[in-house]
Amino acid sequence: MHYGGQPAPVFLLAAREMNGQRDEEARSLASITEATAEALAAVERAGFAEVSMGLMAAGPERRDAAPYCLVAQLSGVRAFAATPPTGP
Repeated sequence: MHYGGQPAPVFLLAAREMNGQRDEEARSLASITEATAEALAAVERAGFAEVSMGLMAAGPERRDAAPYCLVAQLSGVRAFAATPPTGP
């Protein structure tokens, strides 16, 4: 994200399975894991060593309870931690 023409240390993330579906239907509990790992890798490549990340959700219309979303997000953190570092 850029603020005032300068890079800001803010990363925005949306976990979606984009395969021709409408946005609200593309929300998926399964995509949270991959999106989390990819986001953490992007943050690392940008040179940051600390991250503050809120709980992602599978969507307001979905019945996936918050604990399942947390487990999916933690699984993404684990997948990221298992890969070799790409940053300094």
